[in-house]
Order: sequence, then structure tokens, then C-alpha cells
Amino acid sequence: MQISKARAYTFVIALCSLFCVLTLGLTNAAAARPALNSQNAAKDILATLKSHPELSTLVRAIEIVHFEQILANAPQVTLFAPSNAAFEKWDASELDDLLNHPAALETFLEFHASNERFSGKDLESMDYAEMINGGLVSIDFDGKSLLVNDATIVNRDIPVQNGFIHVIDTLLEP
Repeated sequence: MQISKARAYTFVIALCSLFCVLTLGLTNAAAARPALNSQNAAKDILATLKSHPELSTLVRAIEIVHFEQILANAPQVTLFAPSNAAFEKWDASELDDLLNHPAALETFLEFHASNERFSGKDLESMDYAEMINGGLVSIDFDGKSLLVNDATIVNRDIPVQNGFIHVIDTLLEP
């Protein structure tokens, strides 16, 4: 059985046309539906912090000195975010004093943020991390717990647009 050249060309053109139609149809269908991660896309850092009620004291401190602008404008950031329980370990008068002194508060917050993007996995293999204020924090991983200075990371890898938030149980002191 021999196929004429005309029929072979017709067959090839039909296959190519079918391929084009299917490809364009699938491409348009994919473009029409949102990506799987779009509903969970990383948010702005302040919005993310506000969505975690256990970080409300930190949010208040950040808003006092407008530190959210520094965090949001950094190309990359890792924030070691003290939980409310971490702040409660301090005497209430110490915390009030800090919150009422913007320069000291900003320095304090700068010691909780790095201009680098570190996931929990990255931190596991590190010894130190440099913070925004130039200070260093020690990083220690014993195979189970991840420590930043004396603080344990209790919730890691909360994604934000430009990095990660890691919730810690103790305040970092410069």
C-alpha cells in the first residue's frame, strides 16, 4: 500500500494543525486559571506579621518606628520575629521604656533582621548571621532545635515577598 505525496502532505498538515490548536488551547487555558500558589503567594512582611496574632507586640514595635518600610524595601530579608511570649519574659517597665524610645527601638529591631534571605534549611548549616545593624547572631542546629543566640525558632519559614520570617521564643539582645 502506497500513499500519494499529496495525501502524506495533507496528513502532516492536519497533524501540525491539530498540534497547534491543542497547544494554543492548553496555553490559553493555563493562562486563564491562576497558578496553584497564587492564593498562597507570599505577602508583604507587615501584612504577614499582622496575620499572626502571636506577633502583635512585634507589629506594634515595628509600626512605632515605621520599620516595616526598611523590611519591605530590602531586596532580601530574614526576620527573627519574637513572639508575644518572648516579650512577656521582659519586665513590663523595660518593654514600655523600649517602646517609648524610638532610636533604641529601631536598633533593637535591626538586631532581629538580616539583609539576607535565609530559609530554615539554610540556617541549619550556618554558624553566624549578620544583622542589619552589623551585629552578629550565632546560629546553632543540634539536629532537632534551631537556635539564634539563646532563642529557639518555634515557627520557621513563613514566606514573605522578599524573604522569610522565623518566630523565636526569646528576644535577641545586642
